[in-house]
Amino acid sequence: LVLFTDDTSICFQPDSRRLRVWRKQGAQASLCAVQEVHAYRDGGIMVWTGIIHGLRTPLVHVEGNITSQRYITDILQTVVQPYQHAFGETFLLIDDNAHAYHARVVDLYCQQASIERMN
Repeated sequence: LVLFTDDTSICFQPDSRRLRVWRKQGAQASLCAVQEVHAYRDGGIMVWTGIIHGLRTPLVHVEGNITSQRYITDILQTVVQPYQHAFGETFLLIDDNAHAYHARVVDLYCQQASIERMN
């Protein structure tokens, strides 16, 4: 079984109308190497959810910025592990590349809790 997860931020304020262009270090400044990033002002929410085997997890409202400790307590312990126990087997957790999701403390917790994650 696979648990697909994702999070999103919903902004209540319009963007700052500033456009930032990022490119990978060492990449030439060509149009194919840039990524547009729109900066948003304060005032919004972040939510997280997952789907597994035709079911969906509860929608988790994340207060403020997500940290590795919040990811463990608010998501892994309260949502992922109960689903893991309900299915009675280890499943593959697929999350995105957010820094908080791949901190060492999260990796250690997942190893201890037998939560297998996709690299």
